[in-house]
Amino acid sequence: MCVANKELLQKSSQASGSPEEFFSVSTIAVNPDRIDEAYACLAEVAEATLKEEGAKIYRFYKTEGKDEFVCMEK
Repeated sequence: MCVANKELLQKSSQASGSPEEFFSVSTIAVNPDRIDEAYACLAEVAEATLKEEGAKIYRFYKTEGKDEFVCMEK
C-alpha cells in the first residue's frame, strides 16, 4: 500500500475515534495497460457501496510499485 493511502487510512481512524475493522483483504492483479480503467471501476464500486443500505463496504488501494490493488471488505 502506498504511503499516501496508509496516511489516509490512519487519519480516517483517528477522526472517527476508533480504528476501522475489515473482515476480508484480497489482492486484485491488473493488466498494466489498464490501471487507469481499473482504478475508475474500483472507485465506482466503492462509492456505490457507500450509497446502498446494507451493502458491503469496500476500500481499494493501489499497491505501490506493483500492478495490483488491495481490496478491503467491511
